[in-house]
Amino acid sequence: QIVRTNSDKVYLFVCQAESSNVLRAYWSNVTGYPTSATDFSGSAQITDTSAILSATAVYDGQSIIHVIINNQAGVIKDYPFDLTTNTFRASKTLSTGNPTISGAYLGTQGVSGLYDQAGKLHVTYWGAGNQIMYAEYTYDS
Repeated sequence: QIVRTNSDKVYLFVCQAESSNVLRAYWSNVTGYPTSATDFSGSAQITDTSAILSATAVYDGQSIIHVIINNQAGVIKDYPFDLTTNTFRASKTLSTGNPTISGAYLGTQGVSGLYDQAGKLHVTYWGAGNQIMYAEYTYDS
């Protein structure tokens, strides 16, 4: 997932590898378009409790990028990334008991999100009973 912030810097959020529970963040310390790998000199990571199936990045337009993950245990979590400190804040569990996948799953998404102009985080995900679920959140650190 790629995010350009209001400070004109680029952030990347990636799962380490298939069947990994490590989520990594990389960011450029230069504004504008990065021109080389060395422009991405910042990095951070978190380790989830289960292998991450997919992640989506949702920027609030100010100081938080919400990295929403769908993991192999059927849990949807929000890992807020603080742009002022370039660190992950404590995760928030959004949903449990969702379908799980084992084996090759590269390309599986299962979660999507967006921020609206009123400051609400909207999340859709593959939920229990093979249904598409929707929830709206107001972030409280």
